[in-house]
Order: sequence, then structure tokens, then C-alpha cells
Amino acid sequence: MCSTKKRFDCVAMKRKGAAAVYEATRGMSSDLELAFWREQETRLLPVRRRKPVRKTRIKRQHDSAAAPQNDR
Repeated sequence: MCSTKKRFDCVAMKRKGAAAVYEATRGMSSDLELAFWREQETRLLPVRRRKPVRKTRIKRQHDSAAAPQNDR
């Protein structure tokens, strides 16, 4: 078995983001937390509009695997 070094750890990134959100919203009332998320949304919407979403294409490995098979 060949071992490769991970260049990106998705779980670690998720946990780091969750910890940052927890610290930012810790002790907030429901109204303050709702205001926080609305402010985050308005801050990020212009960035989202500027950057196009990167679409990836799923490559078919075999044409026969993609075509439906008739079982009779």
C-alpha cells in the first residue's frame, strides 16, 4: 500500500471554521446571532457574485456503464 501525504484536510478545515463561528457567536442572544448571520451574508454576497462557481465535469469511465441496460 502506497502512502501519500495529505495536502488538504477537509475535516480539520471544517472544525477550524466551526470553532471560529462558535467564538464569534458565543454568548450572543438569538437576535444578535441572527443579526450576525445577516451581516455575514451581506458581506459575502458581493464576493460570491464576482467569483463564478467552478463546475467540474464527471468523466465517464466506460460508455457501456453510462448506458442503461435492458433486462429481458
